[in-house]
Amino acid sequence: MKLTNEVYVTHTCRNSKLSPKDPNYCDRAWVDVDKTKVRDIPPTWKYCPECEKKGFKNPKTRKSIKTPEQIEAFKQRMAEYRRKKKDAML
Repeated sequence: MKLTNEVYVTHTCRNSKLSPKDPNYCDRAWVDVDKTKVRDIPPTWKYCPECEKKGFKNPKTRKSIKTPEQIEAFKQRMAEYRRKKKDAML
């Protein structure tokens, strides 16, 4: 068995967001390498291998729905949180 530092996560097919009445609805789950540091649980940004065979194309990476300003503000809030936590420990 080959040891790696990769993190794996259970994905749910992107087509699980469709109505169960939709002919493309899919509720499959599978284990795959985590490429986005699990932002939502379970991740639903990819299509399962069966839906890929039907012609659905997976994006190379998960697209962010946040603006660059929102991302920067979040990074600043997290840096401030870490500073406060570190100061509280001293």
